[in-house]
Amino acid sequence: MEDIREDFDNLVWDKIDEEWEKVQLELLRRPIPCFAQFPEEKTLIEAATASHIEKRTQISTAPVLSTERILS
Repeated sequence: MEDIREDFDNLVWDKIDEEWEKVQLELLRRPIPCFAQFPEEKTLIEAATASHIEKRTQISTAPVLSTERILS
């Protein structure tokens, strides 16, 4: 009986691990080489990413104070 329970527990943990790996692939941000060549571009992309995450998820992000100075 205990072996059956242990097998079931392992199956559940394996399922949880699989789902966690799927979520991590979706949430993991990776820089794209040569996509942002200048610091200003990188900052704008980071600000846009933070805004997108804040609007579309329940993950809290640091507020974007301003991108005005970069654009001018």
